[in-house]
Amino acid sequence: MPVGTPIPAETKAAIIRDYVAGEKLVVIAMTHGTHPRYVSILAQAAGHAPRPAGGAPRIKPEVVRAVVYAYANGEALASITERLMVSADTVTRLVKMAGVPMRRKRMPR
Repeated sequence: MPVGTPIPAETKAAIIRDYVAGEKLVVIAMTHGTHPRYVSILAQAAGHAPRPAGGAPRIKPEVVRAVVYAYANGEALASITERLMVSADTVTRLVKMAGVPMRRKRMPR
């Protein structure tokens, strides 16, 4: 769609439907011949919450809870990473975000 061309109401409605369905902004924009930023602005103007930067979180909420719970209850970081298949950096980030104090690293003897 050329710049400055008014977007028909049916196209705007289709953009909003795609946004609500969870389609990626880039895909919506390419499908309807507009820009991803316009898709976001249009969706917010229609009362939909903006999506977090970088897309949806990649870690499911139940995994986040399991990581924080396990660490807070003394499970070893290596055990958590292996059992829940997340990186050590992810465990550290989630634990800090939850406000759980980090344990000191044990020095090998």
